[in-house]
Amino acid sequence: MNRERFIYLDLIRGIAALLVFYGHLRAIYFMGYPFQNHKGSALKSFYFITGFGHEAVMIFFVLSGFFIAKTINNSIKANNWSFSSYIFSRFVRLWVVLIPAIVLGAIFDNLTLFFFPESNIVLGKILYMPDIMPQDKTTVSIAIANIFFLQGILSPTYGSNGALWSLANEFWYYMLFPLLLFTVKKDYQFKKRLLLALFALIISYFIGKTFFLYFLVWLFGVIVFYLSPFRVKFCRFWLIISLVSTIFILTQIRLANFPIYFNDFTLGISFAVFVFFITKLKKTPGRFLSKLSEFLSNISYTLYLIHLPALVFICSFFDLTLKQFSCTNLLYYIALSFVIIVYAYVIWYIFERNTSKIKILILSGISKSIKIS
Repeated sequence: MNRERFIYLDLIRGIAALLVFYGHLRAIYFMGYPFQNHKGSALKSFYFITGFGHEAVMIFFVLSGFFIAKTINNSIKANNWSFSSYIFSRFVRLWVVLIPAIVLGAIFDNLTLFFFPESNIVLGKILYMPDIMPQDKTTVSIAIANIFFLQGILSPTYGSNGALWSLANEFWYYMLFPLLLFTVKKDYQFKKRLLLALFALIISYFIGKTFFLYFLVWLFGVIVFYLSPFRVKFCRFWLIISLVSTIFILTQIRLANFPIYFNDFTLGISFAVFVFFITKLKKTPGRFLSKLSEFLSNISYTLYLIHLPALVFICSFFDLTLKQFSCTNLLYYIALSFVIIVYAYVIWYIFERNTSKIKILILSGISKSIKIS
């Protein structure tokens, strides 16, 4: 599979992160659509475009399933697969941003609670985002639970960082998939495969029904990866059809039309089909698109994890909440988004960019401690 094809997927991942971010910013900064004084086509378009946050997470899930299946498959082909190495890599990959995000979130949230206890956010006036109220959610126990991906299972999300809900999903899907994969593959003896199946069953029970249902969406990406070696004719035609289908389903979900037909699962299936045909593209992206894709995909995980507490603090500090839509307020909205993206880039540069170095450093430390003992 040509690496160039992944540039398009990286771009989609970056755009999905932006959709989540801009949706959260809009929900905090502007009043809800029903409470706007002047409703026109521009306002409707703005609210429509910035309202795909949840759907963007479903896109994340499909892409995550695809790339995790690819990672595991590559390890198997290179004959260096091991559960311990895989789990270690997943923890480092997630923690290298999550732990700084929790620490920074604790700083921002406690500053907000101390200096701005009467802000609209703290008082729960952001009707469409009640989970960003930080009070009673900044305890050490909740922080530890979130660090170990127990939010939504045994604890709420930490502080104002409601976006952390999906990270718990991701982590447990990372654990579930290889257990299920090696249960059906004949790489291990029957007793060991039976034990893997038992672990998978225990995790499925532990995470609960809602988590497991979204795991099915995540698995659509896995299915696409294993189907990707198959050749198809008229790829460009089917790519356009799958893109139109995905956009249509997204539109119907936003308009709340026929939820029995247009929902997270149909979106997951349609987008997975679209991903399948993207991997068949022969045309490589241009230099600008490649650079944009690299930048957005680089900061996407960091942006997703760190934006909310910073937004809550800044918007509380400058009283940038529940505004009427206007050209001036739209400019402030854009300026504020630029500030947060720069902040995300700085945090990425300090932490996530150095994931490989941190991993090597930890392994080196473990190796030295073993020798000493």
